[in-house]
Formats: sequence, C-alpha cells, structure tokens
Amino acid sequence: MAVPVNVKSRPEEAVYLKGICKWVKHLQPDFKFELDGKWSMVLYLEGEELDKARELQATGIKNTIKKDDDGWYITLSRKCSFDMRGKKVGREPPRVFTVEGEKEVPVTVMVGNGSTGTAKCILWGSKNFPGKNLRWEALRIDNLVPYNQDSYEDGGEKTADMKSIEPLF
Repeated sequence: MAVPVNVKSRPEEAVYLKGICKWVKHLQPDFKFELDGKWSMVLYLEGEELDKARELQATGIKNTIKKDDDGWYITLSRKCSFDMRGKKVGREPPRVFTVEGEKEVPVTVMVGNGSTGTAKCILWGSKNFPGKNLRWEALRIDNLVPYNQDSYEDGGEKTADMKSIEPLF
C-alpha cells in the first residue's frame, strides 16, 4: 500500500491513488481559500482505490472522502510554502506528466476534467499537527482530456453568449 520515503525529521511514506481527475490546478496555485496559496485537484475513486483511501481515512488522515453525483472523491493539495523554524520556505509545484515509452513528458497545459491518472502523495505526521496528512507530490496522466473552458457539463453558457439579461429587481 505505502512505500517508505527516507526523510530526516519525520516518518513519511508514498501513497499512490488512481482515478479520474477534476479541477486540476497544477499550473497556477489557488489563492481563494489559502492566503499563501496551494495547488490542488479532485480525484474520483472506485473499487480498490476507494478501499485504499478509506483505509487511510481510518488511520486518521485529515483528507475526507466525499460523494457527489459523479461518485466518491478525495481532494488532494500541496501548499505553496510552509514554515520552518519561523521562516517561510517555498515549495515546487507538483510534477504533472505523461509517459511516452520510458520517458516522462511534463504536462504544460491545463488538465481537463475526466482525465485519468495516478496521484503520488506523501503521508506524513508531526508532533505539531495532530493526525496524519496527505500532501500531493505528483500526477501521472494516463489519458489526458484537453481542457476546454467553453464546454460546460451542466449545459450552461458563457456570459458573452447570453443575449439579454433581465433585471432581477
């Protein structure tokens, strides 16, 4: 299930979760809910992968498994910076890549909803933070769906395409 990672200060282990990706923010961090920003993605899980995530949740990870109309999902994130001995230390964005032959090719475009892939996360704990945490490290895209900002799954339309807007009041 998890592969130990050699780290000095605290025990960490690599965890791999495979599923369908949505809302992948790997190029530009999201500053909406975090002052310092974070990269994030939503990963929809099924079968063995969902069982693996539930086992992790039973061990006390803070990431919660939720359900919506599309199925069970978990949100994975990586903060842009962290505090180390009173100083802010910046982090690299998560690696997002595809594999062509034996070569990793970085994904430099936005990942569209419905792409499939395997997320690599680091499971870590600390004396200063109760419980365990999953930190998103990388994403290997197996089937890249191109991002299209003009398509809306719910049948909506762009504001520019709306002919007239009636006043609400």
